[in-house]
Amino acid sequence: MGDAGKRLVFLDSLRGFAALFVVAFHSYLVPAIQKPALPTWLSPAVFYGSSGVILFFVISAFSLSLTMPRHEANGGLTSYYLSRLFRIAPLSQLIVNRCRGCSSTFRVGILLAPRRSRPRINS
Repeated sequence: MGDAGKRLVFLDSLRGFAALFVVAFHSYLVPAIQKPALPTWLSPAVFYGSSGVILFFVISAFSLSLTMPRHEANGGLTSYYLSRLFRIAPLSQLIVNRCRGCSSTFRVGILLAPRRSRPRINS
């Protein structure tokens, strides 16, 4: 939310809990890491960690719905979509540009690599 005074701390705590839930789930699925034995009471939390994603989406939808009165006062859905655009687009553009840069660097590396000699086929 926009103002620090209106921030709901319990939502941040729940969001952090959901993120930890997902990280624990994914880290336990990595095959290269040697894992300690899980206590029986902790197994359900780790093995159902994908529900942390659902919890995260529910929290995000709830917090987005809390901003609607402010957007209705400032122009309705247009204000809502513009604020979403200006929040998401810069980071999205940065990621796309980074991926393009990595991709072009990779392609240049392939083009500069020596080619193997191929047998000629005479027809």
